[in-house]
Amino acid sequence: MRSADFTRTAATLPALYHEDPVSYEQVDGYLGLADTLHEAMLELIEDLEFGVGPDAALRWPTDVPLHAGADTLLAELNARYDALAQWFAYETPGSWGGGEQGLAARRQFLAKAAKAVAPSRDALGIHRLVLRVLRDHRTRASALPA
Repeated sequence: MRSADFTRTAATLPALYHEDPVSYEQVDGYLGLADTLHEAMLELIEDLEFGVGPDAALRWPTDVPLHAGADTLLAELNARYDALAQWFAYETPGSWGGGEQGLAARRQFLAKAAKAVAPSRDALGIHRLVLRVLRDHRTRASALPA
């Protein structure tokens, strides 16, 4: 889903670039490649927020069958939050357990960790985050049985 705030890079160029239509079309084509990558990253970030954002605990995970019990659901959510904690180079302690209290502790840690790194959100940081998500997703997908 394209963000309403997304602006093509070529549209931000000074008027000087618009004087020669042929040249502008070529520059727009090259910058369009970068725009395509940026749009893909934005979509991935939006999807990531849906899966692990503040409201994620209120939704049923798409990869957990609807007939699965509460234990399966808690295990899946704890696994997701453990994976996110690893992005902050943090190993969740075993004392947190795998129940509802453990889930609450993981969510509290991740909320604090996200606030701690929020000021450093720059393009490079977002790029690294997206690459890490893609790598982790690819690794998990390749581990699935054929």
